[in-house]
Amino acid sequence: MNAIYKVTIRTDQVDAAGRSAVRVRIRKAGQTRYLQTGIFLKYHRDKRKSEWNEDAEEGKNNWVTSRHFDHAALNLQLVKSLKRLRHIESEHPTYTATQIRDAYGQPEEAPRRGFLAFAREWIARKEKLGQHGSAEVYRTQLGYFSRYWGERPDDPARLTPSTVAEMVHFFRTCDTRKGKGTGYGTQTINDALAVYRTFFRHGILEGWIAPMPNPFDLPPVEAEHPALERPTASQVMGLRELEGLSEPEHHARNVFLMQFFLNGARVSEVYTLKWADVTATHIRFKPRKRSRGTKTVPRHEGIEWILAQYPKEGPYIFPYLQAGDATAKDGLRQALYKRVNARINSALRRVAVRAGLPHLTSHMQRHAFADHVWQQTGDIRAVQELLGHADVQATQLYMKRLGQQQQDALSLSLYAAAQGNVRETFAAQPVREGRPATGAKRPKKGK
Repeated sequence: MNAIYKVTIRTDQVDAAGRSAVRVRIRKAGQTRYLQTGIFLKYHRDKRKSEWNEDAEEGKNNWVTSRHFDHAALNLQLVKSLKRLRHIESEHPTYTATQIRDAYGQPEEAPRRGFLAFAREWIARKEKLGQHGSAEVYRTQLGYFSRYWGERPDDPARLTPSTVAEMVHFFRTCDTRKGKGTGYGTQTINDALAVYRTFFRHGILEGWIAPMPNPFDLPPVEAEHPALERPTASQVMGLRELEGLSEPEHHARNVFLMQFFLNGARVSEVYTLKWADVTATHIRFKPRKRSRGTKTVPRHEGIEWILAQYPKEGPYIFPYLQAGDATAKDGLRQALYKRVNARINSALRRVAVRAGLPHLTSHMQRHAFADHVWQQTGDIRAVQELLGHADVQATQLYMKRLGQQQQDALSLSLYAAAQGNVRETFAAQPVREGRPATGAKRPKKGK
């Protein structure tokens, strides 16, 4: 008679963390024994909150739900346990349930081997599951930690908030590119700390690290240098009044203004403008990257002011490109555009000094234009259409949040506009015949 195996969870005993032991039940010849798997899961009657699947089937290998961070590895461990039990029984057909369990041997508790040891084990699990991309990311971020930690023993007790603060300072100041770079970026440091926080938390849960406060539970690291302030719409328009500019500064200033006048156009869309794109009433051009359709902007006084400064001597409006540049190969054309961008931004830095602004770049203008449209309309879809974004999520990255006073004023104006539309609609709606006046009672049926 063959034994019957079933993976079960013991819900009558719960540890301090609210977890129950997962066991393999062995039944043979009227005898029942349980094999301890060393796996502990949180069980809840509500399936949406439980890490244990009550409807699990051995063929589907879905005992541990995806709510557990390592569900795939634990399910694989249970599959291996069942295979080993059946292998023992096939080699010893006369064994009882007790003998099969004893031959398997009880798994020992995972020794507490430290933070680095568990992190390497985690990465090895990812490799076994075929998640090579995640494993490579974790390996890189663990390399940052190993570079700081050096030859010190793998003792989690040495990891304190002060040690982590010292590590963050090391990340900011270390040589990252063999003498060509200083320190990792803020986003890189925060990503690494998030991974270390996960390693430490799950290392405690699995017994690799003694229970203690997580030293990586710190607020996100902030950038040492705050983001550069964007120019306002009035500051952009004030650039028209600058005098005494050199020729490169003059052209760069006009390109910057034309970007703003063309509804936040990209700099490459402006210096590649051709006279053929200019009609009697509009400027039409094809946006670059993943923008949609053709962009059409009416010619107003600001655009006329710029066009009047350039004679029609070549195909391009601005003197950055020549007639044959459009037919160059992709690699050469991209290199040319990169050099033109550098020339314009270099000149804009000098224009910013003359205008008394902290900084100016060609791309900063798109952010300034997005702020201007958002403050005037409060409509993110309008900003998206004018900037030419295919996805509204890209637009959200461009805009600053409105202040509370601006939010209040916008809410009141929207309500007033909606209320006015409602009143106009009801005032224009004719009264139906037989409709009782307001406050009059309807006659009851049968009377």
